[in-house]
Amino acid sequence: MHLKVLMLKQDDPRKCSAAKLVKFGLAKPVTRTTSRTLILNPFSKKTLLESDKKLVRSITGIDCSWNLAISAFQKPFTGISRK
Repeated sequence: MHLKVLMLKQDDPRKCSAAKLVKFGLAKPVTRTTSRTLILNPFSKKTLLESDKKLVRSITGIDCSWNLAISAFQKPFTGISRK
C-alpha cells in the first residue's frame, strides 16, 4: 500500500513532518486525491476498519495547519474518509 501526502502548504516547511516524509522517500506528494485512497481525516465520523484494506490502494494524509484544519477538511476530497 502506498503512502501519499496532499500538501496544502499552510505551515513552515522546515518544521513540517509530511515534507520530511516526502524528502526521505517515505511518502509521495500528490496534488489531488483519487477514489481508491483512504483519506486520513481527524474530523471523520467513521474510524478505520479492517475491511477498508480491500477497498483502497493507498493512504493519503492531508498536511495542513491545525489552526486552519476545520476549514481545510470541510472541502470535499475524493476517496474514503476515516479517522
